[in-house]
Amino acid sequence: MPLLILPRSIAIGDLIAYANENTNEKATTREGRMDRYTFAGAEYFKRMKEVGLYTTNINEVEIRIKKLNLDGAFNKDTQLQSLNN
Repeated sequence: MPLLILPRSIAIGDLIAYANENTNEKATTREGRMDRYTFAGAEYFKRMKEVGLYTTNINEVEIRIKKLNLDGAFNKDTQLQSLNN
């Protein structure tokens, strides 16, 4: 199965990259290792709004995903087809 690249131009890709960057910087302290990043969390939610990733418009999200050819990437059927090929 090929690797799935989730770019920073969508929220899930940005969240993963952001958490990795901040974890590396904060990993030297106990408090830093306790940080959690979620879409609902104050720190990342603020970032999503700042970089223009936050929207409640489903059509806008669909357009972003389709532009990256990621539509269906998380569908169970799509994953099973990839495994069988």
